[in-house]
Amino acid sequence: MNRLVRGVTVLLMTGLVTTACSTGGRSQTASPALATPQAQLPPGGSARPAADVPRHPGSNGRPAKAHARLVVNNGKISICSLITHRQVDRIMGIRLPAPAPVMVGTFAECATTQRRGLDSPSARVHVAWAVPPESNPRLAFRRMTINLPQRDAIQGLGDSAYCSSANPLSSQLFLIVGQNLLEVFADTCDHATALARDALGRL
Repeated sequence: MNRLVRGVTVLLMTGLVTTACSTGGRSQTASPALATPQAQLPPGGSARPAADVPRHPGSNGRPAKAHARLVVNNGKISICSLITHRQVDRIMGIRLPAPAPVMVGTFAECATTQRRGLDSPSARVHVAWAVPPESNPRLAFRRMTINLPQRDAIQGLGDSAYCSSANPLSSQLFLIVGQNLLEVFADTCDHATALARDALGRL
């Protein structure tokens, strides 16, 4: 009798070992996502179930996608009110599109651009101005103009002003007046200076 019991026990044990080997030792109820080999996932895929991915709650309490918000700092100046559309057209001698705010980093400049033709880059007319919201505008002005030659200085414009024409297709004017730093971009320094004079009355 003991031999019969031992024989049955050996047969049962052999059957269990064979079954475990044929299934690789895995439970048949394992999650398909967790059982998927990493090499078979699509690019950027993860074996982590989607339900485990943290989400930020939306305004209605439901999960919402996380997103970064760009913080825009224009200070207290309405940039496009410094120079009117009519003044830009009069100084540039042509009709340009209405100037509009354009993002440059964390603040906006007011800009208008037009092409006179398609033959060369020189046909492009670009006018822009900005008042960067610097915490120390005089130090920023000094950094921007320290390497400019004295011949670039413009007399009688604000507290101090320089206009650089290093690029033959455009000029850049830097002006400091009180606690405001003004930058003006135009095709020539004469045009940039005239635009800056109009802006000074509204700074």
